[in-house]
Amino acid sequence: MPSRSVDTRSCIRTPGRGGQFGLVLLVAVLLGVGRASLAQDASPAKTAERSSAALEIVVRDVKPLFMSVANAPWAQRIASSALYRRWIGSPAFQAARATIGKIEEAFGQPLPKVLGELLAGGVSMTVDPTEGEGADVVVVGLAENRQIVEQTISLWNRLDNVTSQPVAGPPSEPVVYERRKPGEEPVFYATTGRLWLVGNRLGAVQSRLQAGVAGLERALASESESPPLVSVRMRTAAWNQTFRLEEGLAAADPFQRWFAQQWSALRELTGEIDLRTGPAVRITAKWDAGKTSARWQDWVRLVTGSRAEVFDRAPAGTLVAIGGRIQPGLALQLLPAPEDEAERRELQKLRKVLTGVCLGLDFVDDILSKVSVDWGLYVLPRPATETDLLPVGIVFAWKMPPAAPGDPRGGQVGRALTNALQAGLSVWATVENDRPDRGQVAVRLTTDVQGPESDELLHLEGLDWGQPAFSLTDGYLVIASHPGLVREFASPSQASARLAARLERLWPTEPGVTLDQQVLAHIGVGSIRTWLAANQSDIARAIAKARGTEAEKVERGLERLSESLELCDDLLLGLQFAPESVSTEFRWVTAPQ
Repeated sequence: MPSRSVDTRSCIRTPGRGGQFGLVLLVAVLLGVGRASLAQDASPAKTAERSSAALEIVVRDVKPLFMSVANAPWAQRIASSALYRRWIGSPAFQAARATIGKIEEAFGQPLPKVLGELLAGGVSMTVDPTEGEGADVVVVGLAENRQIVEQTISLWNRLDNVTSQPVAGPPSEPVVYERRKPGEEPVFYATTGRLWLVGNRLGAVQSRLQAGVAGLERALASESESPPLVSVRMRTAAWNQTFRLEEGLAAADPFQRWFAQQWSALRELTGEIDLRTGPAVRITAKWDAGKTSARWQDWVRLVTGSRAEVFDRAPAGTLVAIGGRIQPGLALQLLPAPEDEAERRELQKLRKVLTGVCLGLDFVDDILSKVSVDWGLYVLPRPATETDLLPVGIVFAWKMPPAAPGDPRGGQVGRALTNALQAGLSVWATVENDRPDRGQVAVRLTTDVQGPESDELLHLEGLDWGQPAFSLTDGYLVIASHPGLVREFASPSQASARLAARLERLWPTEPGVTLDQQVLAHIGVGSIRTWLAANQSDIARAIAKARGTEAEKVERGLERLSESLELCDDLLLGLQFAPESVSTEFRWVTAPQ
């Protein structure tokens, strides 16, 4: 662009109000980046040079992804949903569509093509905190051609009725322009060939401008052969002053001080967003080498052992399944201990009570520290009843330590826990029977569990919402809201195996890492849709009774919820541990049963 004052108000004539139009244009760019989807893998990766930015967000291979978004299974699912059909008939959609039409008229081509050309070579945004509470923010992009850059800047300035002024750069170098709206902070931008830069401070834009195209290419490079669409990297040390780390380390609150200690040990936080097989988000926290405790190393060693069976045994029709590997004894040790003397005394009293009902075993040292790391929690549909309660059941299964052959009671630890649970049921029954409005509540025992190595099943009978039950079966302590659910866990069906196989397919793991070497939550959205459709009236009645409102109003809300559940078939959330990092990942899957 020429190094002179540029008045772009007459460059492009389009109808509509400038401020609203410019805002929609910028929002469309951001939303367009977020919606880019399932194209082929990126070009061969390069070894990325680490950026010194405190926070950097990188978006890669935008143009080909824009071209394929309409054919993505998840995008087609959204377009065919009742929720989307209602939205496109709304005044808000019609207004947005009219505004997009004006943008397309101004450029003479569809908006996806405009965004694809403007962001064709990728985008990088850096944020660096400054003294005080401010931060330098710069966005750098590489367009397909220089013409689309000039068109966009001209339209941007025209819509805001702004004249850009050159503020830096001799004729031999790219000129940095300032655009200032009355009452607002200035924005600085520059272009050189296909490269464009926008920032909130002159010095920050000049610094990124010196790196040029080569600097953007380094930011876009990745060590992965198939880099994600979006990468985020935060150098935690650069934010210590912003987050007031020193105050946190000296805080009187033990949890605040513990959090500050964890933050000080972190090296970086990274994030990834990918859309190749459906929307997926991954966040990883990485500690500095040598800054993780021996307890953390013990945790990782214990929870990355052989494959567990918790998903293989998920009862048929499971709506929500959560399972994985956790060592509860070490989990308590990783948390900060209470420093208040009164709190410590109360905890000691509780431990003594638990020791008494656990056959003399200390609940923390002798039980939590010795039990297996494998566990599972399931939410299942149940037949509707006349109690106006949600027709769902809950099962919790916890693997017990190995016992002698033929002993289904989980050894000493299993016997201690079952004794504690039996005492708890007895106390519960006594409390319920003391209520004047309650019928007879009693603890019942049966041996009809059906597992090959199962103990008797105890349950509480007489409650109006369920029959809480537990049993030791096949080496698991199983606690459920209904006795029948314990029996289902004890005798896994073919449907259980199908759920495990589906999870293996939907959640491919890294080499050497099995499905259950991480904590995994699976929400069967498709199963929930079916459950809602079959029980909508009963569910509405239960919710209406709990809230004290009309069932018809609740049913209308459930109908809208059912429409939103059409958008996918599975939601998955994973948590994986490593010696010097921990990662969490979310996936939205469109893959019918």
